[in-house]
Amino acid sequence: RSMQWSSAHFINCKSLRRADEVRSQLVDVMDEQRLDPTSSCGTEWDIVRVAVSAAYFPNAAQMKGLGEYVNLRTGVSCLVHPSSALSSLGVAPEYVVYHELLYTNREYMTVVTAAQPEWLAQYGAMYYSLREHRTEAPVV
Repeated sequence: RSMQWSSAHFINCKSLRRADEVRSQLVDVMDEQRLDPTSSCGTEWDIVRVAVSAAYFPNAAQMKGLGEYVNLRTGVSCLVHPSSALSSLGVAPEYVVYHELLYTNREYMTVVTAAQPEWLAQYGAMYYSLREHRTEAPVV
């Protein structure tokens, strides 16, 4: 991909090259696992959300109040970053997993995905379990 094309389409050429490298690595892994790199989850987004939750279960948070979450392991309060797609949905999920915290005047979660408590208990059993009450919630 040329520098001119990237500039004309307002795309960072270096980032595009890096994305291409990552895609090549993923295709290699899929080939090794005998998976079809052209397959898709279609509209079954839970498949992707389960995979993300399995990877990021240590960074799980539960809604504490209006737009505020608390990390289930550390008790740190944080907010969904305004640039996140979840912040503009209008509906805040009860549980989320996130990639990292961004420290500004407040702590913001970045790369945030909605999660289910069952997934957290399944993949993070060393941290979480489900309560047998009216509502199921992970327990630290």
